[in-house]
Amino acid sequence: MAKRPHKIKKREGNKSGNIRSRDESSDPPYMDEPPAFSLKYIQQAYCISKCGKEDQIAFLKAMFKRKETSWSHLSSCDRHGLGYEKIHRLNVQIPKVAEGKAIIAFRFSGKKPMVGFRERDIFYVLWIDRDFSVYDHG
Repeated sequence: MAKRPHKIKKREGNKSGNIRSRDESSDPPYMDEPPAFSLKYIQQAYCISKCGKEDQIAFLKAMFKRKETSWSHLSSCDRHGLGYEKIHRLNVQIPKVAEGKAIIAFRFSGKKPMVGFRERDIFYVLWIDRDFSVYDHG
């Protein structure tokens, strides 16, 4: 006898008042939040393990420097300083998870960028561009 797939009953309203949907307007405004950094989707050829010790330390320091700074403030900072820039043309294949998303770059070691995408307050690092090959820096 084949098992029937389980159906999840749709809840009608939030009766407890304690659980909120992520889409509700009462969610925090993410521009006022500092970025959370994730390496969940990092591309193997551009992983932190491919960097030298100095760049690895600089990468950690770059994340630490931004941990108390809101996205709103970062968007007004210099792109070669604490801020970021949008990247329009890549020299690498974009992973499916990032398709259709704005690609941005933060600097971590001098002008070396960590490149990825933002979803809510999370910055997903896709490439640690230690050799300036991910996009045209022209």
